[in-house]
Amino acid sequence: VGSFGTDLIPATILAAKTVLTNKGVSLGTPLVGILNANANASLATAQATLFNTFVEDGDEYKEGYIGKYAGIEFSVSQSNATHTNGSQTALAVSSGDLSTGWAETTTLTVTALSAGINAGDVFQVAGVYVVNPLTKVVTNTPFQFTVLTSAASSSTTILTSPAIYGGDYQNVSSTIVGKAITLVGAAAASGQESYILSKDAIQGAFIELDVPRGKDLSTMMKGDDIEDVKIRFIREYDSIGASNSTGMPQGIGRFDAAYGIKIVNPDKIVRLRS
Repeated sequence: VGSFGTDLIPATILAAKTVLTNKGVSLGTPLVGILNANANASLATAQATLFNTFVEDGDEYKEGYIGKYAGIEFSVSQSNATHTNGSQTALAVSSGDLSTGWAETTTLTVTALSAGINAGDVFQVAGVYVVNPLTKVVTNTPFQFTVLTSAASSSTTILTSPAIYGGDYQNVSSTIVGKAITLVGAAAASGQESYILSKDAIQGAFIELDVPRGKDLSTMMKGDDIEDVKIRFIREYDSIGASNSTGMPQGIGRFDAAYGIKIVNPDKIVRLRS
């Protein structure tokens, strides 16, 4: 939602939250926002005159950043990605919808591209709307998909997310084949994005490592049941000083963790352009 080169305003935040609600994120679900520095500044400025009675107690006044707004916990990042749109502004899709089954991604067959597409480009389908995954009601949110890998001119397939399917997993109001499919934003438009997402959109998983026997204070440290963080600590004693440049005996120890991070619900992430 939003456009490159514009200020981020409360209406854009509410529009993003509407998209998440229409995609099945229940009211009251914890949401987080990750703003770039400019987006934070413009959103804080837009709210500077709200609730004047309490303005001196607000983070906007004391710290110059958005704390919580519209039920979203905001933070500011110096590492948000900058996206540049490709040059292909329209697509003619001949196939790729899934009528049955489930998949993480969709490979669309398209008429040979006349220009390049960049990974991260977003396309919108005229006349096709998001279907709420819980109620199966057609919403008023236009269906969009994101290109996952760049494609050069003359390419005839593009990899996209989310998957586009009907049947039990229907997420679109109708097929996208033969519809007007256009790039969101202008060709070559560029800007640093911000994000709003549900906390269950991205998951991390830790593997419980083997704890060797006979090691002093060898232990597997675990977090709470929700976060389930697992870290192994092993402590030994180097009696001949091989582990250091001085050659003196010393205690040595190490921490190990094996983990992975995956976007499991891409529908529950909204990219903000400003």
